[in-house]
Amino acid sequence: MISLSEAVCGGTYEIKWLLGIAENLRMRVGDTLDIIQNAGGDMIVKHKYRRIALSRDICSKIKVGEYYD
Repeated sequence: MISLSEAVCGGTYEIKWLLGIAENLRMRVGDTLDIIQNAGGDMIVKHKYRRIALSRDICSKIKVGEYYD
């Protein structure tokens, strides 16, 4: 399990753990995220049909696992 800020651009990850931000982002444990851009920990991700910009602080509170190519 790694922090979302450490995820590889172009990869797909499954959310394993969220810290108090799920209700704001409408994300749940078990959802998948496609990494569109990782700029030093600030990220743009695709979640379902939305693209979301996430700061480094938020990315550090999301733990993901199982990289799918």
